[in-house]
Amino acid sequence: MVVDNSQNIYIAGYVSGTIDFDPGPNVYPLSSGMDESPFVLKLGRCKNATTSTLDISTCNSYSLNNEVFDTTGLYTRTIANASGCDSIITLHLTINKKFTEQTTAICQGNSFFAGGANQTTSGTYKDTLRTSLNCDSIVITYLTIHPNPLPNLGADRDLCAGTQTVVTPGSFTKYLWQDMSSASDFTVTTPGVFWVEVTNSFDCSAKDTFVVRSILPSPANFLKGVDSICGYGSLEIAPTYAYSSYEWSSGAREAKVMVQQPGTYWLKVKDANGCSGTDSVTVFSKECMQGAYIPTAFTPNGDGNNDVFRPLLFGKVEQYRLVVYNQWGAPVFKTTELLNGWNGTVAGRPQQTAVFVWICTYRFEGTKPETKKGIVTLIR
Repeated sequence: MVVDNSQNIYIAGYVSGTIDFDPGPNVYPLSSGMDESPFVLKLGRCKNATTSTLDISTCNSYSLNNEVFDTTGLYTRTIANASGCDSIITLHLTINKKFTEQTTAICQGNSFFAGGANQTTSGTYKDTLRTSLNCDSIVITYLTIHPNPLPNLGADRDLCAGTQTVVTPGSFTKYLWQDMSSASDFTVTTPGVFWVEVTNSFDCSAKDTFVVRSILPSPANFLKGVDSICGYGSLEIAPTYAYSSYEWSSGAREAKVMVQQPGTYWLKVKDANGCSGTDSVTVFSKECMQGAYIPTAFTPNGDGNNDVFRPLLFGKVEQYRLVVYNQWGAPVFKTTELLNGWNGTVAGRPQQTAVFVWICTYRFEGTKPETKKGIVTLIR
């Protein structure tokens, strides 16, 4: 039988009555009117219960009554003492061992002290330190190295007069130019030093610089302002200087062109520095000589004056042929090209001073063919 704090008595599953918790002698016989005689065993109050408080400070875990504690805190445990009574222990536990984790990111080119050294590569690093209580303090560092941005403003350069250049270093999160502006590009119109500092999505920064050295003049005044052309003739127009590219108003891309009509012709050129310029020439119509004029002598000495023998035909020529003969009647020169003349050589050998016979056949537009004959003197 057991007596609990409600002071009810339980006997073989029956409740026989309620008694005083402290009735006197320890055992009392009871009459239940049954064959068996139940009894009551008095359970007195335990007069030897103890309480205690432990204040423990340690580097690692602490063991109490075969129970291990490894976290700082307040713990209460009840255990039996030597008298069989409750012993209540309150444990104030402080674990002085420290464990810290940190996540750190730096930009390429910088360093972070972890793992006992300045680190410049991504990784996990462990440091074991000592606290003032001589306990371990463990720091785990997760280090990430972010790449720096790579801005590129291009090479140093010159600017052509009247032009500008727009520079951009690439695609980044933030921009700071030398004038404190923050656009993604910058327009340059003058010489100087220009730089930009950019920042990427990792908040890492880098700079780039370029120089505009000078302003170069653009091509100008490279065509004759005016010129003239015969109504039956053609005119060659060309710039006074050589350039790297040409674009005429006719669409031609050669250095020089032939025109047959009066009018205004423009030419756009680009020089070796990449500078462009445009100039124009106005061609007027003029009255010109008509007919054929054939010289009687020429001097092929290479001085640039009268070095070639050819007829001068003034008019729109639709048919032409010239043959030159020596004194024995053998042909020494033939051509059907109006601007092609004889330079005084035969098979590449210069001829000495002599008289030669020529025959020229031609036809102007709207006329019948004509043939003329004569002599010409080659003078050395």
